[in-house]
Amino acid sequence: MPTVDSVAHRIHVVLPQIKQNMISDYPDVQRLAETCRSGDMTAWLTTLNVAVTRSVLGSAVLGSGQGDYYCIDGVPIGKLLGRFLGPHVRRVTGTDLVPYLCENLAQKHGPIAFVGENDRVARASIEALSRDYARSDLVHVPLSQNWRPSDPVAAAERTFFSSNKPGAVFVCLSHPKTRQWFHSRRDSLPPSLYIGAGSALRVAGGYLARAPRPLRDRGFEWVGRLLQDPLRLGPRYAADLVFLVRLAFELSRVANGSERTMSE
Repeated sequence: MPTVDSVAHRIHVVLPQIKQNMISDYPDVQRLAETCRSGDMTAWLTTLNVAVTRSVLGSAVLGSGQGDYYCIDGVPIGKLLGRFLGPHVRRVTGTDLVPYLCENLAQKHGPIAFVGENDRVARASIEALSRDYARSDLVHVPLSQNWRPSDPVAAAERTFFSSNKPGAVFVCLSHPKTRQWFHSRRDSLPPSLYIGAGSALRVAGGYLARAPRPLRDRGFEWVGRLLQDPLRLGPRYAADLVFLVRLAFELSRVANGSERTMSE
């Protein structure tokens, strides 16, 4: 868990960078993907939910590399950071971004790839998405089970990326493995928009059930996730709650121009 001082320090370091490279809504993500594909540009998109933001503000995992972009994925984070990032910022969830790009990213921009994820889950999810978005070319690029940054490039990765220029790539690994995968291969990847997706494919493809829309819109999608996987997600969500309280306090100090630290 991030320490008090690390959260305070990273707020001052990271917030200006996030604001400068903020992607504010779904059409903007689509336009960025099209620009990458047509302009020979490689970019990374981090979706900031509570867990990812907690990791970002507690470590150096979020760098300041060229071509790094961010969007807000999570109602609590959106409400807390909205006053600092501007009123135009909208919530862009990784789960909803999958079907949005399947529907709106023209096939001429290349296939949409999903890197990682369990083979069985990926096949079932892509099959379900393909029924709804028949015009999209959806491809699964498998990785070794329990992938680690030290693992060599898999044959499936080498084959796909050497012969394709994808329209978008969702990296279906847990944070921070998503970013580690991208940066360990960045120099050899074709131009495209690469997106840290976590479990977005299995949820978007119907493999995991989502909470009803009214709950999702009010920031309670985590309740449905917790009920489906309480042993794994319970401790994480408890840590997220503690972090949100700390973050709210630190952001109020930043807004008020206070020089005090939480430890005082």
